Amino acid sequence: MSVDFEHLPEPTYATLLSALLHRIHPNAEIIDGSGGDGGRDVQVCENGRLTIYELKSFNGRLDSKSGRRAQVESSLREAAQHQPDEWFLVVPINHTPSELKWFNGLRGDYSFVQRWRERTWIDEQLSKHPDLVRHFVTHPHTEVLDRLKELNSEKAVLAGGIPDLLARVKTLEERAAEISPNYGIEFNSTRLGVEIGLFPKGSAVQPIRVTPVLKEGEDTKRTQEALSQVLDFGGRIEIPDSHLDALQIEGAPELDLESALSGEGTIEIASIDDDTGFPITAMLGVTGPTGKPIAQLAVTLTHRTSGRRGSIIYGTDITGYIQITMQTDEAAQKVGINLTTRGRLVGVLPTTVAPALHLLVNLEPGHTSTLRIGGHTVISEIPNGAPFNNLRDWLNLHEDLIAIQRYFSTYFPMPDVGVDVDVINTIRTTRRLIDNESVPYSKGPVTFSVYPEKVGELLELVKSDGALLITTDNLTASIGDYEIPLGKCHYYAGNTRLTNKEELQRTAREDPDNVKAVFEILGDQSIYLTRAHPDGDDATVLAPPP
Repeated sequence: MSVDFEHLPEPTYATLLSALLHRIHPNAEIIDGSGGDGGRDVQVCENGRLTIYELKSFNGRLDSKSGRRAQVESSLREAAQHQPDEWFLVVPINHTPSELKWFNGLRGDYSFVQRWRERTWIDEQLSKHPDLVRHFVTHPHTEVLDRLKELNSEKAVLAGGIPDLLARVKTLEERAAEISPNYGIEFNSTRLGVEIGLFPKGSAVQPIRVTPVLKEGEDTKRTQEALSQVLDFGGRIEIPDSHLDALQIEGAPELDLESALSGEGTIEIASIDDDTGFPITAMLGVTGPTGKPIAQLAVTLTHRTSGRRGSIIYGTDITGYIQITMQTDEAAQKVGINLTTRGRLVGVLPTTVAPALHLLVNLEPGHTSTLRIGGHTVISEIPNGAPFNNLRDWLNLHEDLIAIQRYFSTYFPMPDVGVDVDVINTIRTTRRLIDNESVPYSKGPVTFSVYPEKVGELLELVKSDGALLITTDNLTASIGDYEIPLGKCHYYAGNTRLTNKEELQRTAREDPDNVKAVFEILGDQSIYLTRAHPDGDDATVLAPPP
């Protein structure tokens, strides 16, 4: 895409070449010459060196008669006052031998003179950035024929298969690259639609400011609060179309973002996660009223987001269960720590989870939360109420399972107990049994299987009401998919009655595989389960309850 420099207005030339040099040197500064540019149209300061570019839109020869050489020399004298390390002349004509001799002679007085950037160099550089020419120079109608050819191609059937598709996508990428001189465009087509992404073409590009204006009302109040939080400190929010009144967009009008973002749907606003200098190891803690540490837990800080008022640093513990945010409000000179939980503690060893739970349940009024990063400690008051008090039972359950696993040297993750009362009760009962406690088993009646040949012996033993002691050699506790061997255990009740004496002998004769003894627990008592002493007596009449 060539440029007709002979008919290009001087202001357009200056703008085009300034943008080109800015693209080549992202740190370039464009000098506004309305009040005199001091011999500097564009300057670049990098690594302690100053480079100056002088832009001249001359189309005729640089000879003495035209006065153009005098103009260049005048600009050079002004530039010398800034003590540049390099100076370049950029002019859209290729020099003649006499012009080159004159230019090289300038180095006698100004050693920093470098090169004459001529028409060939300018054309070569602009060919690498056609979007600049399209934006600053080309009138839309000059490309109508080329665009019509492309349009016909887009409407054609993909007779060539995937190669045709790739060629058309390539053309679209080239056209997209020409839309804006400041922003590149990426696009991705999925079954859900087309995703569009923008990225700056230089480091000093003016940002695009998008300000959502929400409708007023109770329905949008929480959305407004969440939006203010994201704008002030960073983060992410989805705004439904029903809550959106308008989008105010400043910058890059050539992209026509107003039209692109109009219509139904959800607007997602997200800040950029900054992971520079992360991850950082820190220590999360809880201290009591006297300042004594109650619980401490190593955590990892992963990234930060920033907004108008300050920033938020995000982190997590090793399990990913505790989510940490440390919000710094620079405007209010205030720092706060907030903890939340995510997901369920399933599939993790209880010894890994318990420290996190222990810390959370101690976040209660009168205590303070702390976050120590290096040699600095941030202290945050705990709001009224105990936000994680509901986890205390969950902590106790993990501690019970830890004790069980240590006792039997058997280690496995906490099962997904959910609201499975049987598994929860099994964990708690097993813990009490290994602590040599008697655990209420049932208030009865309870049913035991009887060996058929032992029915007569049983009836002889229980002629009247009395205590009951039954021993089983190999009782097993099932916790999720895992079996815990409790070994020999006793079932004991202080006062019981055998309620089906008459049926036992008949059942032993007629159905020997299904002989059951049913005991009623008398009074307000229970049958208890205990682990047997290794030297205790065994009961041989009954099998354990099913």
